[in-house]
Amino acid sequence: MRCPSDGRGRRPQSLHRLCHRAARAGRLVLLRPGRTGHREHRRAGDARHRAAGPVGASDGDDAGRSADRGLSDGAAGRGAGASGGHAARRAELRDTQGWDREVQALAAQGWWVLRPNFRGSGGYGLGFASQGWTRWGDRMQEDVEDAVALAIESKGLDATRVAIIGSSYGGYAALMGAVRRPDLYKAAIGICGVYDLPDMLAWEEREDDQPGKPVYDFWVRRIGDPRTVGPALQAASPRRRVAEVSCPVLLVHGVDDKVVPIVQSRRMNDALRAAGKSVELVEVADAGHADWTASEGEVLMRRYVALLRTAFA
Repeated sequence: MRCPSDGRGRRPQSLHRLCHRAARAGRLVLLRPGRTGHREHRRAGDARHRAAGPVGASDGDDAGRSADRGLSDGAAGRGAGASGGHAARRAELRDTQGWDREVQALAAQGWWVLRPNFRGSGGYGLGFASQGWTRWGDRMQEDVEDAVALAIESKGLDATRVAIIGSSYGGYAALMGAVRRPDLYKAAIGICGVYDLPDMLAWEEREDDQPGKPVYDFWVRRIGDPRTVGPALQAASPRRRVAEVSCPVLLVHGVDDKVVPIVQSRRMNDALRAAGKSVELVEVADAGHADWTASEGEVLMRRYVALLRTAFA
């Protein structure tokens, strides 16, 4: 989360979310992969995917209120939110149309794939991006939930079969979605995610050895200042609200991740297990921030699909 590269020359992935519902059975997959780039595809069961315009939540803001336009010809596109970045670099990303292996793999199952660009995403101006700052756990989650509701209503999808997947910030959003909407999501997959905001900020502060701590200050402005809004940050941390999770959870993390430390996933796993929840943690050796090899990615995708098939059965 702390820099645009994890030392391997790769940009950190952004949010992934999947709201899955098979197209032939009305199942929708809400996907938030971490790279920019969006895809339009048609596969078995007429599963389709389309990049969406920006999505505004239901609190009356005008900026980016174009969810219905984005859903006019298929499922909405994925959006990359405030995930990964450096104080001197652009942190907000977004999804655009284009081919994506992960989307294709999901569409091949006959699932609709929804990837909205919620407030906090890049590419729509600073005003749109800044509407997501310090609103982790509420406004950005609400935008995703609004997009899901619109997809279900406009496409006649099955509201009983939805899952959520996310990477980096998206991993956070996936688990926070499971906390906020246990009635909606039937599975949650978090990839290299942030699950405890106070702990993550404390790590950023320790790691930032520059004068004035510009990286830490950057994330305080994006997430919130623990000195002034500490209780709110705790309430917005999935690890501290595991009792509210009801769906099965799969956590995946690179052991050598220098962007979001693997301890975030390990502690999330421990908390879920202590609460008696269904959870599995996959630690990927010799990998950083979701930068594993294509062959390893294929193995992981098979696990994602298997979990979702079970959840949608």
